[in-house]
This record gives sequence, C-alpha cells and structure tokens, in this order.
Amino acid sequence: TLGLTSLDEFGLRVLCNREVEPASDDPVKMLARERLLRDQLCARQILPLVSGNIFGNGARCSKMNPTNSHVLLVTMLLVNSAANEALPLFLDRLVPAWAAILISVTVVLLFGEILPSAVFTGPNQLQLAAMMAPVVRLVRALLLPISAPISLVLDKALGAHSAEEDRREEMKAM
Repeated sequence: TLGLTSLDEFGLRVLCNREVEPASDDPVKMLARERLLRDQLCARQILPLVSGNIFGNGARCSKMNPTNSHVLLVTMLLVNSAANEALPLFLDRLVPAWAAILISVTVVLLFGEILPSAVFTGPNQLQLAAMMAPVVRLVRALLLPISAPISLVLDKALGAHSAEEDRREEMKAM
C-alpha cells in the first residue's frame, strides 16, 4: 500500500518527460541512460494507477468519476483488511484461539507491515511498483464496485487533491 500510494504523480510525470541523452561510449553515461530508460518505463506503467480519474478525465461524467488516487488507496486498504481478517479465521481452525491471535498478529506485523514497508519504499520502489501494477489493476477492477463509491465519498469530503498546484507553489518558492 505504502509503496504505490507514496509515489508522487508530479514526480512520475517529470521522470516520464525527462530527455534521454543519446548513446555514448562513456560507461557511466550509458549506465545512467539505461537506468533512466528503465525508470521511465516503470513510471509509465504506474502513472495510470495514481493519476487522473478512474473513467478518464472527461467532464461528461465528472460527478460520478472517482480519482485514481482514492480508488487505489481504498482498494489497497480493502485487500489489506481482508487479509488481516482472514488469517486469524483460518488459523483458528488449526490451533487454539490464543495461538491463532498470537501467530496472526506476528505474521501480519512482520510480513504484512514491516517487511513490505521496508522493501516497497526502498531504492527499488519504482521497479517493484511497476512489477506489481498488473496485479493491482486486476484487483482494482475486481473491487471497483466496492471501492468506487467509497472513493467518491472521499473525493466529496476531502476534495480531489491536485498535486500540480502544490508543486507550482513549491517551485515559485524556490
């Protein structure tokens, strides 16, 4: 959840639009060029998940068109909650109730919170997020009937956040 939702739409757009230098004989420049090309490919795969609206940015259906950022957040939290609730129910059939609680809390904390947060926010965040993007798209499509109405409520209550406006103000301040 944290790995995808912490990616900045503006930063991804800047990365996608960065100019790629022509190929060079310098190994350092070639390595930097290859990394930039790989990062741009990853950013293009992630950008549709975090930017714009779920049904496109047309004004025709804007009132019933939740933002992708809220749909992504709600979808990831629904999956996370379902996994957190399913594990103790499953373990309760195998071990005593106290052990099921102890095991599920430990497993969820280590493998559902700490490790994923460390791995998905680390130096390979972009590549890992791009690798998981097809799975997230599938889960988002499956949960859309549940996540879209909740996302619309978030959009109405909190407003559709525009990172571009924030960035313009930050750039002016610099």
